[in-house]
Amino acid sequence: HPVAGEPPREDVDQSGAGPPGDVEARHRVAVPAGVVAAAFGPAHHREGLQATVAQPGALLTGGEVDVGMCPLPGPVVFGTVEAGGAEPVLQSQFVAVADAEPTLFGAVDEEQPAERPVGLAAQIGRIFLVDDQDAVLSRAREAGVQGFLNISTKQAEWDQVVATAAREDDVWASVGIHPHNADGHADLARETLLDATHHPKVVGIGETGLDYFYDKSDRTTQQALFRMHIDVARETGLPLIIHTRDAEEDTAAILEDEMGKGTYPALIHCFTASAAFGQRVLDLGLTISISGIVTFKNAKDLQEVVKVIPADRLLVETDSPFLAPVPHRGKTCEPAYVANTAQFVADLRGTSVEELGEQTTRNFHALFSKTRQQDKATA
Repeated sequence: HPVAGEPPREDVDQSGAGPPGDVEARHRVAVPAGVVAAAFGPAHHREGLQATVAQPGALLTGGEVDVGMCPLPGPVVFGTVEAGGAEPVLQSQFVAVADAEPTLFGAVDEEQPAERPVGLAAQIGRIFLVDDQDAVLSRAREAGVQGFLNISTKQAEWDQVVATAAREDDVWASVGIHPHNADGHADLARETLLDATHHPKVVGIGETGLDYFYDKSDRTTQQALFRMHIDVARETGLPLIIHTRDAEEDTAAILEDEMGKGTYPALIHCFTASAAFGQRVLDLGLTISISGIVTFKNAKDLQEVVKVIPADRLLVETDSPFLAPVPHRGKTCEPAYVANTAQFVADLRGTSVEELGEQTTRNFHALFSKTRQQDKATA
């Protein structure tokens, strides 16, 4: 909880228009004696709550401490330190999630697996609530979500992602390597990625692209893997799901260069880039997908872009479990919340949410055309 008698900081704007990491908030929090504060990166770039500590803090004696929250909406984990131990041993006792709401703490199951597999997403995204997967799907379906694309970010997730899609009729999967994970997949064979696309429920390739904000992987390696994904997309006809952050020029240049070698379908996921970049990718025939960021109060530039995206090139997504839209800001994002983002986008564009939903559903199946083939096969 926030320190007793001290209100949440109001001088730090935590509703930034950019993806996680654009804003770093700091909260003074009260902690028990004998714990250590450890900051992780965003949750989808860690191996679970018992992963290696990225930025271990000093041993605390209790009382109050100024905790620098990692890039929003990632968590800060408090764990115990063994007597005489030099390094903290995380016991997953408490998790503090930084967001627009005051810092929150909750008990965490110590027996959860070290690897938290990817779960589900509405339209396009991820949700890591695998322990509650049935309920997450149920809530989304009740909110009107008719299809889910389950995104992978590294090879170790592919089997689990595809298995979920194989089990659920309205869930599909993608296979790919996120740019953060490029260094760990520098030797990934093109044939390995190509073979993974042959599963009937694999309808897309990614998440792939470039991320120069975190620079978690060598940029040359990111670019090489990005081009390999494009090559496989060109051969298979499956659309790319592209991540780009602080890499607009290189992303656009690679897309344009590769398009000159032969066309391929693609999507810019969780679009937060400039209007100029948006026009460049639209000129290439790409689709743009909008996340809950568009609902944030200082996402004015993005809101203006959303108003003019051609109707047949627009999708709405969650990017679960991140970037929960208003009015759920501060919560773990899940597929059901795509309805809130859709309503906001519809209002921006001067249309009804029903019309927007019909349009984005058509767009989804037109882009991910393999989903329509399955519908015909099961009809």
